[in-house]
Order: sequence, then C-alpha cells, then structure tokens
Amino acid sequence: MVPNDAKKDILLVEDSEAESLILKRLLSQKGYGVRVARNGAEGMAEARRLKPDLIVSDIMMPFMDGFRMCGEIKRDNGLKHVPVLLLTRLIEVKEVIRGLESGAETYVTKPFDEEYLLSKIDALLRDPEQFRNNPDEKTIEFDYGGEHYSIRSGRVQTLSFLLSTYENAVRKSRELVKAQEELRALNIILEDKVKERTASLTAEMIERRQAEQALRESEEMFRAVVESASDAVICLQPPGRIYLWNRKAEEMFGYSAEEAIDKDLHALITPERFRDRAGESLGRFFTSGEGELVGKTAEFAALRKDGAEFPIELSISGIKIRGVWNSVGIIRDITGRKKAEELLKESEVKYRTLVDNAMVGVYRTRLDGEFIYINDALVRMAEFDSPEEMASTNSQAIYKNPEDRNRLMELLKEKGRVERFEIEVVTRKGNTRQFLLSAALESDAVSGMLIDITERKRLEAELERNLEESERINRLMVGRELKMEELRKDIRALKARLQEMEEGKGIKTSSAG
Repeated sequence: MVPNDAKKDILLVEDSEAESLILKRLLSQKGYGVRVARNGAEGMAEARRLKPDLIVSDIMMPFMDGFRMCGEIKRDNGLKHVPVLLLTRLIEVKEVIRGLESGAETYVTKPFDEEYLLSKIDALLRDPEQFRNNPDEKTIEFDYGGEHYSIRSGRVQTLSFLLSTYENAVRKSRELVKAQEELRALNIILEDKVKERTASLTAEMIERRQAEQALRESEEMFRAVVESASDAVICLQPPGRIYLWNRKAEEMFGYSAEEAIDKDLHALITPERFRDRAGESLGRFFTSGEGELVGKTAEFAALRKDGAEFPIELSISGIKIRGVWNSVGIIRDITGRKKAEELLKESEVKYRTLVDNAMVGVYRTRLDGEFIYINDALVRMAEFDSPEEMASTNSQAIYKNPEDRNRLMELLKEKGRVERFEIEVVTRKGNTRQFLLSAALESDAVSGMLIDITERKRLEAELERNLEESERINRLMVGRELKMEELRKDIRALKARLQEMEEGKGIKTSSAG
C-alpha cells in the first residue's frame, strides 16, 4: 500500500518507545512523513504546530490519554478536520463508546496486522469522511472494501447492532487473547525449560571439557615441574614399588626410569644396613599414612648404581589416591654440602686456634658494652681466669677513664671505624695497663682488636727520662767546657804576662852590664 499523494504527514502519539519505533519504521518505509509525540499533551501541541494529515494515537498514555486528546482535537476549529485513528487492545465495550464520544474516525486493535493498519491509514488519507449522514433520506452512506453502502437503520438500531457486534468481538478477542497468553506462557515455560536444560547440558559439557583440559594441563605442569626439579622426585605405591622416577633421580642414582620403575626402592638404593628398619617404617606408612619421617627432613646414606655410597637429604610426604596411601620422596645429594661443612669446621678450628693463640686481644660487644666474644689472648691481657669470667663483666667496667669509651663510641658513630686509639685498662687484679685499640661499628655491635703497649709505654718513658738525663749531662759538660776554655784563656794570658815580665828583666840586666 503506497500513498497516492506526493507525501502525507502523520503524527504518531505513542508512549511506548519500542512500539513507536516499529510504527515509525513501518510508516516511513511507505513514504509517509512521521513525527512522534510521547503523550496526549505533547501530541496536542505537535498537532497544532504541524497540522498533520493524520493522527495515529495510542489510548493509554500519561498526562493526557488518547480519548481526551482526540476530543480536544475535534473541538479545535483548526484541527477538527484531521482524521484520528485510535489504537486499542479491545479490552472493554466502554472503550468503543468513549471512542465514539471523542469523535475518532476509526479503531485498530493491538496487536495489529501491518497491511490492515496501512489500508486503514490509506483510506483515511484518501477520504477522511468515509461515513456521511444524509438527513433528508435518513440514511448513512459510506464506502467499505471497495463497495458503496447506504444504511437506513435508525440510530438506536445501528448503535445496538454495533455494540452487540463489538461485544461479541470483545468476547472472542478475550478468549483469543487468553488462549494466546496461555500459549505464550506455555511457550515461555517450554523455552525456559529447554534453555535451562540446554544451558545445564552446555555448562556440564563446558565444565567437563574445562576439567579435562585442566587435568591435562595439571598433568603436563606436574610432569614439567617434576622433570625440571633440581632434586630427585620418587613416588612409591604399596608395597614400596617405584612408579615415578624423574630425570634428576636418573642423574643422582645412575638408574634410568625404565630400570627403576616397578622396582623395590630399598633394594635399589638403600644401604643394606638400613633396609630392615626402612622397610618396617614404609609398611606402617602404607597402612596408616603416618610415620616418623612423614612431613620431616632427615639425612641418610644412599647407594648409586655403581655401589658408591653418598649422603642424601630426604623429605617424605603422603598422598591418598583412590583410598591407597602413596609416598612422595624428595631427595637431595648433599655430598658437596657435607664437604663444605667439613672444610668450614676445619677453617673454624684453624681460625679459633689462630685467634686464641694470637698476641692480639680480639673482642666483640653489643653497644651497651656486653661481651659477645673474647679470645684467650685478651683474657690473659686483662688478667682474668677464663673468657666466661671476663664475659660476666661489662666492657665499660675495664676502662680506667670512662671518658675514653665515650669518646671511642662517638668516633665510631661518626666514622664507623677507629684506628690506633689509646686507652688505659684496669685488669681484674687491679693493675693498670695501656692498650692500643682498633675497632669497627657493625650495626648493633662493636668488633675490635687490642694490643698491650704497657711495656712499650714503660720503655718509651724510660727512654725519655734517659734522654732528659743525657741532655742535662750534656748541658753540664758544655758548661764545664766553657769554664775550662775560660781557664785556658786565663792561663794563656798569665803565661803571656809572665813571659813579658821575664823578657823585661832580661833587658834590664843587659843594660846594667
């Protein structure tokens, strides 16, 4: 159905956004110009502004319903000629009466057939006054379905007939609507059931696939972790048969996985002297899942394929698979660690021997002066009987001058290290000795070395006294030399005078003769 004029403007008054979109698209596709109003009040304002060729309006709307809006239009001299098509769900007969009262040209029921609605719109636009009264002949003439009709029935008869027809249509419509609603409800229930079952099956399938995928990924991850582990991983099932033997186990014990799988573990790698006890312990574990080594780490000896014995560190845990206890062992070769421990012990012994026999006192104290470590040399230097006896005394107590320690701590906090710091120490026997101290501050402790310089200080003092005495003697000797020189000068002067006197006497004697 295509409009026969160039273009007709239709005002669509509908509060439902979904239905207004459907109607607008339908009418626009047929070439009509369509404007939309959301309620009767807005529709009235738009009608006055646009002067449309046709108004299509819903009945139930907020602010102003379709009946009231239609009545307002028919009472408006500028709009009363505009045909109005009302959309209704055909619920009550009184709607027809209200529609007649409002002056609407026609009804179309919801849900509507699109072709039927378009045909009604086309007929109204082509001939808005489809029904005309002929008062002279008391007839009503109209065109319908392509034919012309002329009815002479009275108004009461016509209204009665129309109402009866409408009541029958309403009744049938109600039954149809009820049946449709029941069918729709049933379809919804069935669809929900199908969706629910489909969703359940889909979810179950997805969950199963995800579980299978997760299991595969978990197995692959477990295998990758086990194979890349830096320790031997060995799994046992009753009565002690190996079913997992990783790459590190192959390297550590010399047996390939093919050689080890399904073999008795203790017969394969446990030294004979330990097998009976290990077998009893494993038997108790498979019965109860408990054992003295479960959840613990212990050191043992193991055998390589070539019969060589080496130390290992073993950690055991238990897992229950299908009601059966399985043992998981993590084994680490600690040969290198044992050698390192032995070397460390030897080094510690050598170090302690060197420190204890050194002529240098070595100590370590907390910041408050409490001793942490004292070597034997320092014990001897401070005249204590043992390190324990000296440790019971706070280091602050051995300083003769407490200010020396305060100044030492200030320098340590400022520089972190002090070299050749001289202090005086009061020994346990009450003797005063002089030490040369070098120390370093390490977090919350002070470490240092002490050299006894008492004898050196005594020798230095004695040397200084000897030097002073030498100086005094030198000074005396110099004074004596000066006096001797003066005496010598006096003697020389006296001799000269005597000589002069002798020479004078000789001259006089000669003259007299």
